[in-house]
Amino acid sequence: MALHLALLAILSISILQPEKIWKNKLLGITEGVLENVLVEQSFETNMLVYGDEKQCALHDWKHFTSEWTSLQKTPKGEYKCKRYSQQERHQFPKFDLTEIKKAVSNQCSEICYQGIKDAETIDENNSAVRISHYFIRITENNKKTGELVQKSIRVDNPAGC
Repeated sequence: MALHLALLAILSISILQPEKIWKNKLLGITEGVLENVLVEQSFETNMLVYGDEKQCALHDWKHFTSEWTSLQKTPKGEYKCKRYSQQERHQFPKFDLTEIKKAVSNQCSEICYQGIKDAETIDENNSAVRISHYFIRITENNKKTGELVQKSIRVDNPAGC
């Protein structure tokens, strides 16, 4: 299954369950007047907190953003999207208990806050780090003008209530 993009058109992508279908998929790019195409991928993680069967994604708090990784072109001219290891997917900046409790209080429901307000640790029982966004960056030269062109795609991985 390949996702094909025409870079000179306005692009809108909506993918359901990107964490399940994005990994190891092929990305096809229609080059047209472009040359020296470089396709890169990165991701961003955020924190989820749980409270009494509810979860809240802390979108407006700390994030980890990975380095860009070049995608290799297959013999068919498509680019294979990277699959991230569990260790990569769980990278997150350091924080203390007071910081996360304040973020949950400001951004989440009372139910979620109640789930962690008395916690002495933040661990897999009351939180999780997850990939919130996948990014593709495509850089190329326009054959006719020599102009360097860069396009970016962000695929959201929804979570939270």
